[in-house]
Amino acid sequence: MLLTAIMLTMMVVCCGGKTSVNNNNQADSTALTDTARYAGLWAEKTAERVVAQFTPTNNGFSVEIGWREEGLAQYEVWTMTAHAVTADSLTYTNGKYVIRRFEHQGDTAFVEETVYTDGTGSFALTTNGDLLWTDLKEEPDNRETLFMRAQFSEEEEKETTTN
Repeated sequence: MLLTAIMLTMMVVCCGGKTSVNNNNQADSTALTDTARYAGLWAEKTAERVVAQFTPTNNGFSVEIGWREEGLAQYEVWTMTAHAVTADSLTYTNGKYVIRRFEHQGDTAFVEETVYTDGTGSFALTTNGDLLWTDLKEEPDNRETLFMRAQFSEEEEKETTTN
């Protein structure tokens, strides 16, 4: 079920117009891409068990990606701040991956294990409007995840944002 998945949060800054890139290969914050292209909820396209949320900030997008296997009392979360490189792509260098373990499914208290804090990767909009996440900390066969715009009902969205 789509809402038994984890939630992702990304933020992107928008000023409209073309993107300019500085010497650090990051877009100038005054010329970032349209926020609406990324902002909101995205669901992993194949199994719909991974959920991402992009939230605009003053300097990019705060991104949170979450995954929970149905029946397991753990929740995996990736967080990062992504910056525009072009109008159709974002990059990050501060990726954090944690696993939150609950004693029982449905508990609110958990123990958090940090897997890494030095993740790098990118997000790119495809020609058909999907979002491709490339996680460079993963093995080559597991680096890419394709997302589509999430279509949650009000009840499902409420459940997703409270987990």
